[in-house]
Amino acid sequence: MSPIARLLSVVLVLALASALRAGPVEIYEVRFDYLSRSGSEEWMEIAIGVQVEKDRSDELRTDDRFVDDLQVGLSLGFENRREGQTVFDFYYGAVTLVSLEAGRHTVRFYLPPEIVTRDRYRGEPHSFAIELNRGERQDDLFLSRALRKESALASFWSRVEEARESNDGILRPQRDSPFFTSYPDSTPTARIHTDRR
Repeated sequence: MSPIARLLSVVLVLALASALRAGPVEIYEVRFDYLSRSGSEEWMEIAIGVQVEKDRSDELRTDDRFVDDLQVGLSLGFENRREGQTVFDFYYGAVTLVSLEAGRHTVRFYLPPEIVTRDRYRGEPHSFAIELNRGERQDDLFLSRALRKESALASFWSRVEEARESNDGILRPQRDSPFFTSYPDSTPTARIHTDRR
C-alpha cells in the first residue's frame, strides 16, 4: 500500500461502548482505503473485520469451531454535488463465505476507480451498513453514525433498494475484483453460485 493510501485510510475501531452487541459472530473493525494497481486510478477498498467465537450452543453450526455460509452484506451511501445540487448515491454488495473458523477474518469489497474518480470520493462514505446473516438469522448489524436514528435508517434501506437495479454489480466482493489474490493468507473463500440449466 502506498504512503498516500495509508494516509487516506480511515480506520473505524469498534469499541465496547458501541451499539454492537457482543456475540459469537460480530464485526470488530471497518477500514476504508484507496488502492491503485500499477499506478492506475484508485479503487476504494472496504475491509470488514469479522470475529468468530467458538460456540457449542449455536444450533446452525455442525462444528462449534466453524460458522458456515455467512453472508456479509455491505450497503454504502455517498453524499455528492451535481449541477449545484446535493445528491446521494447508493451501492450494495454481498458475498457468502464457505466457512470461517473461530478467530479473526477480513472480508473485502471494492468500488471501482471509474466511480471513485467520477464522483471524487475520499475518506469514508456518508452512511453505511454491514449485515452478517446466516439464512433468516442476523448475527450482527453495524451502522455508521449517520444511521443511528430510526427514521434515517428506514430512508437509507429504502434508497439502497431503489438503487439496486441501476447500480447492480458495481460494488464488488474481493473475488470479483483485480485484488482477488492480493491477500493470499487472509482471504476467506467465497461461495460461487451457479445456475443449473
